[in-house]
Amino acid sequence: MTSDVDARGSLCSEANAYIYLLPEDVPGGLLGCPVYARLGAGSSSPVTTLPCPGVPVAISLPALSLGNVVSEEEALVSKTGLWFRQSVVFTLNEDFYHGQVIAYDVPTRMLTVRASTGLYTVHQHTVTAAPYVCALLLWPFAFASAEKLAKEVHPRLLAVLGDVAPPILPALLDGLVDIESVEDPDAVLPQAGDVRLWTDTSTGRECLTTLQHVMDYYRQSILGLVGSATVGASVCDDPTLREKTAAPAPFHRHCGYKVRRALFVVCFLAVVAYVVYYVAMGKVEFRDFW
Repeated sequence: MTSDVDARGSLCSEANAYIYLLPEDVPGGLLGCPVYARLGAGSSSPVTTLPCPGVPVAISLPALSLGNVVSEEEALVSKTGLWFRQSVVFTLNEDFYHGQVIAYDVPTRMLTVRASTGLYTVHQHTVTAAPYVCALLLWPFAFASAEKLAKEVHPRLLAVLGDVAPPILPALLDGLVDIESVEDPDAVLPQAGDVRLWTDTSTGRECLTTLQHVMDYYRQSILGLVGSATVGASVCDDPTLREKTAAPAPFHRHCGYKVRRALFVVCFLAVVAYVVYYVAMGKVEFRDFW
């Protein structure tokens, strides 16, 4: 995989070249997740996203926004990059857990999944997609079957979330998880105020979000239900945690504060040294201060 400017610029004259696009590469928020794309023929050199439901969409992009040049095999066969930032179910010690893919390796087709107990490297053929709201709510639990998750647990959870007045956590998960197999249920059962670390699929930013915001966002923004809660622009944009996940201050602001603090410390130490020196030399006696 290459990403140099010359290679991307050369795509303007090469039809059917394949590239890998992240949502932040395409202006206007047209993409919500990573895609493989193919350069189409035409005077404006449009990019046709692959895969795309229905009729492929042509997007005109400047050369510097064309992402990474990839092989036809990666774009059409392995498609490893499509798992990047996606919520998944993966297997670990014969149990199945929920997580989010935070990195991938094309040659080996291995994915790095962040789960409740750490980071795990698994093959892309061993993972299945999961609704993000299910992954976040069922984060700490182990399940015996991926098929049961897909056919029973996930649909039931989504259906309950779509009720006019769904139960609150942790009662929402009643009957969906095996509490009896957990050593300390009170410590594991999720609460509405629990905070999860999640990567925003459309921006790549790692953000903190509460489970309450996850449920409110799904109900109001995805299902279109009326609610009184204030939700952000995405599941990761929790209004109650924006200050904790905000972008860091510009570097010059940090430097300015550190420089002022260092100067203050130096001046203070210089004054102390000056006084100690004169006292030690006998030039100043303490009674002179009275």
